[in-house]
Amino acid sequence: MKLANTCNLCKLSKSRRKIVWGEGPEDAGIMFIGEGPGKWEDSTGRPFVEKAKAGEEHTAYLRRNGLNRKDTYTTNIVKCRVPDDEDPDEECVKACSYWLNEEIRLVDPSIIVCLGALATHKFIPDLDMELCHGIGYKINGRTIIPCYHPAAGLHRPEIMALCQNDYKQVVKIMYGQVKPKPAIYWDTSTPVYEAHTFTFPEQPPKVIAIDTEWARGKGWNLTACWEHGKAYFLLADNPLIAQLDNYIRTNNITVLLHNALYDLPVLKDMGLIPDKIVDTMILAYLLQDEPQGLKALAYRVTGRRMFSYEETIRPARQQKALDYLCLIASESWPKPEAIPYQAKGVWKVKNPWPINKKATRILSDYSKSPDIELRERWLNIDPNEGRGIAEAKFGLMPDGELCDIPFEDALKYACQDAEMTLAVYEYLWPRIHELELEDVFWMDVSILPMVMGMMEHGIKADPDKFRSLTEYYNTKKELLQKKVYELTDRDVQLGSHQQVRKLLFEDLGLKAVKFTKTGLEQADDKVLAMLQGTHPVIEVIRDWRGYDKLINTYSGPMPNRIAADGRIHPKIKVTRADTGRLSTAEPNLMAVPNQDEEGRKMREGFVAEEGYVLVEGDYSQIELRLLAKMANEPSMIKTFTDGKDIHTMTACEVFGLPESQIDKYKHRLPCKRVNFGIPYGTEAQGLMETLIKDGADPSTWTLTACEDLIKAWFDRFSRVRDYIAEIHAYARRHGYVRDMFGRIKLTPGVYSPNKWVVMDALRQAQNQPIQASAQGIIKLAMGKLTPIYRQLRSEGIDIRSLIQIHDALLNEIPEQHVVFCNLVTKSVMETTTNIGIPTPVDFKEGTVWGLMKGEDD
Repeated sequence: MKLANTCNLCKLSKSRRKIVWGEGPEDAGIMFIGEGPGKWEDSTGRPFVEKAKAGEEHTAYLRRNGLNRKDTYTTNIVKCRVPDDEDPDEECVKACSYWLNEEIRLVDPSIIVCLGALATHKFIPDLDMELCHGIGYKINGRTIIPCYHPAAGLHRPEIMALCQNDYKQVVKIMYGQVKPKPAIYWDTSTPVYEAHTFTFPEQPPKVIAIDTEWARGKGWNLTACWEHGKAYFLLADNPLIAQLDNYIRTNNITVLLHNALYDLPVLKDMGLIPDKIVDTMILAYLLQDEPQGLKALAYRVTGRRMFSYEETIRPARQQKALDYLCLIASESWPKPEAIPYQAKGVWKVKNPWPINKKATRILSDYSKSPDIELRERWLNIDPNEGRGIAEAKFGLMPDGELCDIPFEDALKYACQDAEMTLAVYEYLWPRIHELELEDVFWMDVSILPMVMGMMEHGIKADPDKFRSLTEYYNTKKELLQKKVYELTDRDVQLGSHQQVRKLLFEDLGLKAVKFTKTGLEQADDKVLAMLQGTHPVIEVIRDWRGYDKLINTYSGPMPNRIAADGRIHPKIKVTRADTGRLSTAEPNLMAVPNQDEEGRKMREGFVAEEGYVLVEGDYSQIELRLLAKMANEPSMIKTFTDGKDIHTMTACEVFGLPESQIDKYKHRLPCKRVNFGIPYGTEAQGLMETLIKDGADPSTWTLTACEDLIKAWFDRFSRVRDYIAEIHAYARRHGYVRDMFGRIKLTPGVYSPNKWVVMDALRQAQNQPIQASAQGIIKLAMGKLTPIYRQLRSEGIDIRSLIQIHDALLNEIPEQHVVFCNLVTKSVMETTTNIGIPTPVDFKEGTVWGLMKGEDD
C-alpha cells in the first residue's frame, strides 16, 4: 500500500534505496508487522521478500499452517532500511509511526501479529518476548499476537521451534480454537501469605512446593505451598521446619522445587532433606519449548507477574551503595598508578582519577538522576583504578538483601515462588507424561546429589602452575610475533584484527573469503582456517591466537578462581545442553583443552589433595558402540564383542587389508577420524582439515581422497547409512528425534526452506540419539553410584566425585583405597545398561589431572 511518493521524516531517507511500503489486500483480516527492511527489501521495495532468509521462512511458516501470504497484509515498524541492519532508533520509529497507524486505519485488521520485540512493544510496551510470545491479547478491539521474528530462529536455532509454534498459535486464535486474553493479561487474584506458623493439613497432600531465600551468607527463610492461593513463610531457625521435614517423610510427600541445585543445599542446612523431589526447571528443560525461568513460566501458565529479586531488593541495594560511596568520597586517597593499554595496536597511557573523585562523580550523577544504578556504576570501575584499595580498606560494597527490606515486601516476594512452583508443576507434569519423558526426568534428578557434591568439593588447583603457564604462553606469543616479522618484513600487533586484516589482504594480497557489513575483509578465526596453506604466516597467526586464548580464558583468570580452601568450585548446570550433557561455568572446566599438547598443559594445574589420587573412569568409544547397536551393523558389533580395536578393524574392512598390514598413520588414523566423525555428519572438507592437522600427508589426503574414503566407509557399513536415513526421515516426520531412553531433541530446522538450515538440523538429528544415549548411560551410572559412594564415606573411605565430562567421571580417592574404589566404580559403570555390546570403562590415575596414566600408558 503506497501511502506517499516520498518521505523525509527521518534520517533514513538519506541512506535508503527504496521506501518499503506494506503489501497485501487492503481488506485483509490479519496484518503481520516486522521490524524493518533488510538488504533485499531495500532493493526491491517489498517487505519480507522471499529472496531474504527471513522472508522465505515467513512465507514457509504461513504455508505450513494453511495460510496464503496473498491473503495477509505484511508491513514493518520502519519503512526504510537502517544502515548495516542495526536496530532502528527511537527517532526513526517515531517518524514511521504515522505511516504504520495509517496502514492499520486503512486495512482495519481484526488480528495484528507482531513479529519481534520492536513490533510487540508498540502495542504491549512492558512485556518481554519470552513471556508473551504466542499469546493473543484483546487490545482496543483488535487481537494482538506477539510472535518471535522468523529471523530470530535463524540466528538462534534453539528458539526456531518457538517461532514455528507461534505461527501455529496465530492460526488457532484465528479460528477460535484458542481464545485471546483480555487486554494485557495479569492475574489479579490476592493470595494469602502467612508468616512464622501454620497447621499441617489432616489429609496430607501428595506434593508440597518449597522455595528458599539466601541472606547474610546463609539460608534466610523457607516458603511452602500445597494449595492454590496460599503459602507459608518460615525463617530458617523456626522449629516448625523440623516438623515439616518429619511430616514430609512420614507421609511420603514429593517436594517440588524450581532449580533444586540451589535449594537443596540450603534446605540441608536448615535440616530438611526430602527423599523425593521434582524439579520444575528440569521439567521445562526436557520439553524444550517452555522457558526455564520461574517468572516467565508463571506468567505463561497463570498470568501472574512476579517481581524479580532485583526489583524487590533495589531500595536496600541503592541505600547501601549510597552510604558506601559517601564513605569513599569523604576520605583522601592516593592517585592510582598510570595504566598502559593498547588501542588499535598503539600503546597509550591512562591516568585514572583518585577513587574519591570517582565516587563523588557517581554521587553527583545520582543527585541529578536517582534512577542510575549506584552499585553497577561502582563495580564498573576497574580494581586497578582505585576500587581495589578502597575495598581493601572498607571491604566490598555491601549489597541489599531480603532481610534489609520491609518484612511484608519480603514475605510477598518469597511466598510467590513456592506458590508459582506448584502452579507450573501442575501444568508441566501432564505434558511430561504425554510425551513419555518420566523415565528421562527421574534419570536427570538421580544425578543431582552427586552434582551437588561436585560443586561442594571442587577440585584442588595449583596457582603457581597457572602463573608459570601464563609466562610460558606469553613467551611463545613473543616468538611468534617475531616470526611474523621474519616472514613478512612487517611489524604487526597480532592482537589487532585491523592490523592483521591489513597485513593479509592489503600487504600480502591474499584473497578475502568473508566481508563485514561495511565491506571490509574479515580476519577472524574461521577465515584464517579457510586461508590455511595460502601463506606461512597464517599458521603463525593462528598459533598466536591460540596461546592468547589459553592465557585470557584459562591460565590468566584461573588463580583468581581458587577459593580459600585451595580448590576451584565450578557451577554445574544440568539444564543447558539438549543432549542431556552437563555444563560448567565459573570456570568452564569442561572446556579446559585436551585436544592438543599445549592446551593439555592446562590440566596440569589441577591436582589431587595430599594423600589422594585422581582417577578418571572413561567409557571406551561409547558413541561408536551405540552407533553399532542402533544401526545393527554386524561387523562393528562383532569387533566390539570380540574386544578388538575398532579403528584397526575398520581400516581392514575399508582398505581390504589383513590386520598385519595396517599402517597406523596411512590406514588406521583416517579410519579413526571417519569413525568418530560419522555420528556428527562429517564431510570430506572437514575430514581433510582434521587429517592434515593430525600430521597426515596433504598430497595423499586430498578432498577427493577423503570423499572416496567416506564413500568406502558407507559402502562397507551400509546399515549405518540406512540407520541415518531412517533418523532423518523420523525427524522430518515428527519434528524431533529421541535417544534410547526417550529424551527428545526438537529439530524444527528440517522444515526450513533453506537447504543449509535443513542440513544442519539433519546433522543434529543423526547425532543426538547417539550422544544423548551415551550421556544417559553415564547418568544412570552416576545415579547408582551415589548411594554406594555415600555408604563408602560412612565407612571411612572418603571418595569424592569432582566432575563429569561427557563420557568420563573424575574421582578423588585416598591412595590406599584406589584399587577397591575402582573395582566398585567399574562394576557399576559397565553393568548399568545392557545394550548387547560390552561397554568397558578405562581408568587413568595420578596426582595431576593432566598427567594421569592408564594401564596401557
